[in-house]
Amino acid sequence: MADLLFIPGSTPEPLQYERKTVVFYDMLGWRDQIKRADHDPTKIARLQRMILRPIQNLRAGKDTLKFQFSAFSDNIAISCAPDRDSIFRLLTTLGSFVLGSTAAGFLVRGGVTLGEIVHNDHAVFGPALNRAYEIESTIASVPRIVIDKDAFEIQNWPFFVAHDGGTFFVDPFTTSFIRFLQNMSAAISVENWQKAGFDDASGLHRFDAENLLSGALQGLKGVARSPLADKEYKKIEWLYDRIAGQLGVPPLRSYPRVRPDDVVS
Repeated sequence: MADLLFIPGSTPEPLQYERKTVVFYDMLGWRDQIKRADHDPTKIARLQRMILRPIQNLRAGKDTLKFQFSAFSDNIAISCAPDRDSIFRLLTTLGSFVLGSTAAGFLVRGGVTLGEIVHNDHAVFGPALNRAYEIESTIASVPRIVIDKDAFEIQNWPFFVAHDGGTFFVDPFTTSFIRFLQNMSAAISVENWQKAGFDDASGLHRFDAENLLSGALQGLKGVARSPLADKEYKKIEWLYDRIAGQLGVPPLRSYPRVRPDDVVS
């Protein structure tokens, strides 16, 4: 009986929603990533690590119990306490993850909100998850994690939260954010880096901020070189041109493009 999640035929015990910060995100082009991995064990393991990395990062801290995680394929839900410190850590981790994922050729889109949810080891559901999914699927539109700013009482968002036409989103693609991560990493022990899935902090310090942004740009260029329809190409172009503008390099349209009709089967 101890292994049962509930006793069949019994009346469910009343359950209340918790008020939490909730993020839902997924990887754009995940189906193509799976296709490219095929049955290569190394590539399959890389896909799993890409899913687990932000989860492991959040679990490494002393306040790990504030964070709850669920994953279904590339669909990830994370919830945490609604206090400012937890929100800041969540957004920082998401920014770091988006930056590294882009350099590796994985594009992330998501939504963050505050609201009511049931989130435990077995289930995740509720109005807040519905809203986070709605933001991801209908508002984010391009590779970015959009914040439902009207759901929060925060007046001064972290400096790495940008806005475009009234839409607020996490923007890790700046030299100031990278230097912020580098400064933070100096205070993290080797043990905690290892808990977070890294050998140490050397990856952040091996290059200057501009070179790390260039790495993200190269990751985007790799995705853009695959056969893309106009809708998918514009998503990548939006992010590419934001980064290219900071580095003073030509926009994406300056490079040759491959359309699906150009591919000979």
